[in-house]
Amino acid sequence: MKEEHLIKFDVLRGIAIILVFSYHVLGSVFTSGIMINTYENGILTIKGSSAYLVFLTFFPLSYGWAGVHLFLIISGFLIHYSYLKKNTDKLNFGDFINRRFWRIYPPYLICLFVFSFATGNILSTSKGVWDFLSHLFLLHNLSNDFTQSINPSFWSLALEFQLYLLYPLFLFLRKKVGLSATCIIALFVSILLSIFQILFPVLKQPAIELSVFRFWIVWILGAFLAEKYYTNKRMFRINTVGLILMWGSFFVGRCFSFFTIYLIGLYVSFLFIMTIEWYLYNPPKISFPGRLLVNIGLCSYSIYLIHQPYLKVLIRFFNMFNAGGVSFLISSLDYILIFIIFFLIARSMYVYLELPSVQLGKLVYNKIVKRKSQLV
Repeated sequence: MKEEHLIKFDVLRGIAIILVFSYHVLGSVFTSGIMINTYENGILTIKGSSAYLVFLTFFPLSYGWAGVHLFLIISGFLIHYSYLKKNTDKLNFGDFINRRFWRIYPPYLICLFVFSFATGNILSTSKGVWDFLSHLFLLHNLSNDFTQSINPSFWSLALEFQLYLLYPLFLFLRKKVGLSATCIIALFVSILLSIFQILFPVLKQPAIELSVFRFWIVWILGAFLAEKYYTNKRMFRINTVGLILMWGSFFVGRCFSFFTIYLIGLYVSFLFIMTIEWYLYNPPKISFPGRLLVNIGLCSYSIYLIHQPYLKVLIRFFNMFNAGGVSFLISSLDYILIFIIFFLIARSMYVYLELPSVQLGKLVYNKIVKRKSQLV
């Protein structure tokens, strides 16, 4: 892949973390809810809702949770594209999992310790011990009790690593039944899960909603796009106007309960696939906003790791100085200042933690490989 296209994925990461960060900010400010979820005969009703709630319901950043979908699509694309470039039928799983481990786990581990013990000793109770251990082994998204504990953002780190472990299965299915059929299988798994949740409401719980079975299709869509892009084949042929209309249809769909409850995640994933493909084949030059997003994207992982636990504290701190109440201008300035604080911390983490961790992983793996070759 050309260097300019790799940079574009940093832009996309920057957009993804801004979406997630904005969603968490809105959730911290508007604690009573950021959107209307009242329906009559399956159609959204704004009767009795305040003007700000109507605005937030159709405000794009209120759907910042979709930033996680974008992160997963980017991950699927880049990992599979890297595999395709090696032009081999066999995945070196040891090398693959080593690189992924050192990329995400050491920064995560340090943040896990910080957030686990910052407000007390989490190990003082048996539940706390299990909570900590489930996070340590990246299994916490399998438990309703621990999915959103310690640091709510951590749930997707467990999901991400579980998706890495499923990559060999994806390659196996791709070889046996083909790429399209593999996507259909993953889609079927996600749809089947939704059907079971309709039939058995008891299954509507965080550990299932945030499970790898729900999000495997999202990750695979990124891999699917990578393969199409690698072979210079288009998934969609859509122009800028068409893309804007497709995003508009997302907000139309939001007016219907069935779409909102069962289809919204898949739909936004397909919209991201369309957008990324359009971006790759119609690449505008990287302007100043683009370069800014590149820098944010480089630090996006660290921003994701650290921002949520202390977000409310910082919001309350800045609100102390807003004697005239919360206005749009003041709130926007607060948002920017808070983001800058997290960005500066994350930038240091990227330089002094993330990059050295990746280098250490290479050294460790090379030594292991060298030692094994000497024993043979």
